[in-house]
Amino acid sequence: MGAMAADDVKPSIDIGRAPLGVRAASALVEAVAASDDRVERHYLEVKSDLDLTRKNDLAKVAKFILGAANRLPAVAAAAFGGYGVMILGVAPGRIGGLPPIEVLDIDKVVAQYLGAAGPHWDVVRVPVASSDNEVLVILVDPPEDGQDPFPCRREGDGLIDGRIYIRADGETREAKSGELDLLLERGRRSTAPVVDFGVTIEGAAHPIRIDESTTLNWYIGLTRARLLSRLPRIDPQDRAKSADGLRRLSSYTVGSFVSGSNPERRTEEEYRASITEWEERVHAAWADAIDELAGRVLAGVPIRVINRTRTYFRGVQLKIHLEGAVRGISWRNTDLAATTSTLKLPEPPQEWEPQPILFTFGGEPPYLTEFARSSYVSPLEWNNSESVDLTLDIGDLRPEEVYVFDDDELVLVIPEAERVPVHGTWAITASDHHEIYRGDLGVQPGDLVDLTSHLREILER
Repeated sequence: MGAMAADDVKPSIDIGRAPLGVRAASALVEAVAASDDRVERHYLEVKSDLDLTRKNDLAKVAKFILGAANRLPAVAAAAFGGYGVMILGVAPGRIGGLPPIEVLDIDKVVAQYLGAAGPHWDVVRVPVASSDNEVLVILVDPPEDGQDPFPCRREGDGLIDGRIYIRADGETREAKSGELDLLLERGRRSTAPVVDFGVTIEGAAHPIRIDESTTLNWYIGLTRARLLSRLPRIDPQDRAKSADGLRRLSSYTVGSFVSGSNPERRTEEEYRASITEWEERVHAAWADAIDELAGRVLAGVPIRVINRTRTYFRGVQLKIHLEGAVRGISWRNTDLAATTSTLKLPEPPQEWEPQPILFTFGGEPPYLTEFARSSYVSPLEWNNSESVDLTLDIGDLRPEEVYVFDDDELVLVIPEAERVPVHGTWAITASDHHEIYRGDLGVQPGDLVDLTSHLREILER
């Protein structure tokens, strides 16, 4: 086979991906410099000698942006993922670049031709070796169905106000009547993106059980008996005289305290009343204590969101409503030993007898201080009523991306009698889409979890 003629060698340019980053843009610049003028097509234009401080040269940039945006989506999709690309500062065999310039200075002029509702475009800068210059790669967003033609908005060099320009192979020119018809048809096509989200809550909503006769009633009864057993068995008249004598003692301070104990100053009535008050407080705090314990024993539920489309969503927020008698509680760090204090149960009153003075210096318990110092702000919030409402700030969700929130922050529980799947609905919004996308989900009931032995073990300490 004979050697291929030099004129038959085609430029080796990768049009399979858009040059959205510096590495991809640099590779494209090198390939263009190693080629010739034949690389210019409807998706690519190359300029070597523009002066971006001159308005006439900036009008050429605006003209390309308009032309690239006024292509048909099916035609544009053939190269660079639909993007139109203009390279400034490159010629065949030479990468000279252009003097550095702020994009804002370019935009101030170009925007006059595009208008406020004009095409979107961006710039990737490619450094030039051994030079302060840089190559600018202008990227014009892919055209989409539902977009009306983008007209020129200002008179300029090679541009007429109100005219429609298109990018053809090797040139940007005014649209012909048939081409304008196709662009008008593009604008009449549906603008609603095909959206297919999948939202699931993995894990389970666990039914929980507590035998109050062997936990709450047992704990209160045992503690009451212990506290009452500390009362001395003396004649009531002698007890009254003793209490009255203690009240007449001079008040003491920490500085004058030397005996190491705190004489009992309460009357028996006051002591018994403090026990009754403590019992009432325990009853009031019991439900929250069960939640605190469940948050230690049970695992959190991950939330999974799938964007099955090729649409990019920015500023995504997910809201979930779970119906029925389900509750959300906070997962707790199981590395910390559980006590009645960590379960937020009130401490019993001090026993009736001289007690060592405990010097306290204020401040929060260590485990509270640890959380208070944390700067972490969770993207997940929820509240309980007769159901659960969740809000999860996801951020950007890329095409065909799977987002999983699995920080074990949320535990779902249901009453023992409610061992049925939990039905829920979800809604997704995004900052760059004026739609609300909705769907349904379900959470399966987990195995019954009996917390009685766990709680009794803590109360016995």
